[in-house]
Amino acid sequence: MLSKAYNQKSLKAAPKNVLYLKTQVKNNYLFYQITLDKKYIQEALETLKKVKDLSPTDPKIPYTKAVYYSLLEDEVKDKSQKQTLKNLSLKEINEAINLKPDYRDGYFLKGQLLKKYEDKEGARKAFDYILKNLNPNDSEAKKEIENLVK
Repeated sequence: MLSKAYNQKSLKAAPKNVLYLKTQVKNNYLFYQITLDKKYIQEALETLKKVKDLSPTDPKIPYTKAVYYSLLEDEVKDKSQKQTLKNLSLKEINEAINLKPDYRDGYFLKGQLLKKYEDKEGARKAFDYILKNLNPNDSEAKKEIENLVK
């Protein structure tokens, strides 16, 4: 946890430094990957709220929040909590796309989330958007559409 200590030291010296806060988010994600303890994802989401206050037009912030809410959705058993987290993940990815309408990764994640949540038609629309509006040769989007047919 030496990385956490150094990050805290940096944040103490510059608490509004977006890069230091994003490092804290990344560290928490890595801790989650190692431990599978969802408290680290929850801590990362709290930090992302601070980052958003400092950088409200950065589409990577709601993108990351969408990923983290999706991870939490995998962890919970309660149907009501699952639905809430599903809705939050979709809300955040839509915000990312609204902030940057040509955000290919945003549309791709939206497609993956919708596929995960068993909305094949919505997923297809997201992947089709990439092909029609951003890159007609996007091999990953094409592959995802092919997999939706299977």
